[in-house]
Amino acid sequence: VTMDVLYRVYSLWTGKPISEIGSSRSGLSLQEPLNLHARLTKQVVGQDHAVEAVAEAILTVCAGMKDESAPVGAFLFLGPTGVGKTELAKAVTRELYGSEHELIRIDMSEYQEKHEVSRLIGSPPGYVGYDEGGQLTEAVKKKPNAVILLDEIDKAHEDVLTVFLQVFDEGRLTDGQGETVDFRNCLFIMTCNLYSQEIADMMREGMDHDEVLDQIEPALMRRLRPELYNRLDAVVPFNRISSEVVNTVVPIMLEKLAKELQKSQKMTLDWTQDVIDWLGKEGYSEELGLRPLKRLVMKGVRNKVARAILGGQVSKGDRVLLMVVDDDLVVTKG
Repeated sequence: VTMDVLYRVYSLWTGKPISEIGSSRSGLSLQEPLNLHARLTKQVVGQDHAVEAVAEAILTVCAGMKDESAPVGAFLFLGPTGVGKTELAKAVTRELYGSEHELIRIDMSEYQEKHEVSRLIGSPPGYVGYDEGGQLTEAVKKKPNAVILLDEIDKAHEDVLTVFLQVFDEGRLTDGQGETVDFRNCLFIMTCNLYSQEIADMMREGMDHDEVLDQIEPALMRRLRPELYNRLDAVVPFNRISSEVVNTVVPIMLEKLAKELQKSQKMTLDWTQDVIDWLGKEGYSEELGLRPLKRLVMKGVRNKVARAILGGQVSKGDRVLLMVVDDDLVVTKG
């Protein structure tokens, strides 16, 4: 049974239009929740199962079907670097809270020691760092409605994990200064690179996501503790990015760059199909996923446009055309 069906049944029972069904959580700004999956799929390509799992879990919150004393959600994203874990976190942030700026990102590899709990939630009175507050708690005080991205959660010390156990359970936390911090309008996304190669190998052999989880779940539970693992709304394995997916991603990245140029320079950026093919070929890496491509588009192409502006080949307000000439990108006035 999908959330679409549940929404429609709920609408029939209550007489409330589907468009008006939503959570009473004050921090959410999600519009047209039933279209969330389609919108996320356009922003994160090649990870349909991951997008579906996240969208379905969020819809239960929007329907008011989750305990509102807990955070909006808690997800664990599994898979190698560059496959879209962070991009999906950013997309969810835009959808739920209206802006990517509402994303709080914490590198959990910096919390490998027991004493670093105080750096996360703040030191108690009389200890060094008391006036500074904690990285997590101070960030949420400033942004009470946010997606909190905990990168590489598997590297955090066990005592640090205990902090999140309380947050996921009660939706609040007392910091080192004795203040209660409210997490009920926050959504947590944790990333984990453990067993990335094993996940990729199993998927390459044709195993589906549920079968993959069956194989690695016992080890994940041991590392993250069963109490924490069992409080997650979804555990989501990500596929490795295929070369076919890359050519679908290139236009999305170019569109993002085009919007930046339109905003800052009033320029219209166009490109030919051979640009898409060239970027896809040069930027693809099975090992690193989409990161080389993103670097090539957002830095390489941007730098070429900047050089064309400074060299006088193009000016503010121009139509700019990207082409491939002699196996290299060329920027010309369109």
